[in-house]
Amino acid sequence: MGTNQAINKWICPLSTHFQIDPKSIQKPLFATKFNRPVGITCHHTVSYDLQGSADYFCDPKGSVGIHFLVGRQGEIWQLSPMNKTATHAGFPWTSKTDGVHYDNVNKSFLGIEAINLGSLIKQSNGTYKDYWNKIYTGPVRERYSSTISEYRFWEPFTDLQEKSYYALLLWLIERWKIKIEDIVGHYEGSPKRKNDPFGGFSQGPMPEVRKYLSTLLNAQP
Repeated sequence: MGTNQAINKWICPLSTHFQIDPKSIQKPLFATKFNRPVGITCHHTVSYDLQGSADYFCDPKGSVGIHFLVGRQGEIWQLSPMNKTATHAGFPWTSKTDGVHYDNVNKSFLGIEAINLGSLIKQSNGTYKDYWNKIYTGPVRERYSSTISEYRFWEPFTDLQEKSYYALLLWLIERWKIKIEDIVGHYEGSPKRKNDPFGGFSQGPMPEVRKYLSTLLNAQP
């Protein structure tokens, strides 16, 4: 990967590619003990391209960042070391397990983005358009929530992508002793502004994702 030993300890071994975000290097996870992550925020990118998304997040002049990207073919790209801050969410969060309050999850949570178009708009002729107003012809998932009521149709995560996403979540949970309830969707912390990744996972929205993660953890030897 071309990184030095001090950085290597903060690289996930599941990562298939490492592209460093220069914005993150000087920003430790300063709200946590020993700069270790205590939670994870799940996202989707609203984009088509893995490399283009990585370049966007790693732009030194940009304002956003992320720790991991999960591609449609199951690729796991790491853009920030796990002990550094990436600007991917910013909402406050109070843990439902121990009551600890975090005033900004960017300071203490890792962020994972799936390459995915997110919500789709159904046209009067039955076709769909994406956020970029392009005709979408891929698989469509219908899922509705009263909290984000204008969104009903979604691009699903691919099977390979979902498998890698869960593998990454499980590894991070075990490595950092992250509590299942501190794995949150961006839409759960910012429901009026964000809808990711409400429609991506086949198991359901984030409460169902957490239940499934618990099942996977309990099934491990």
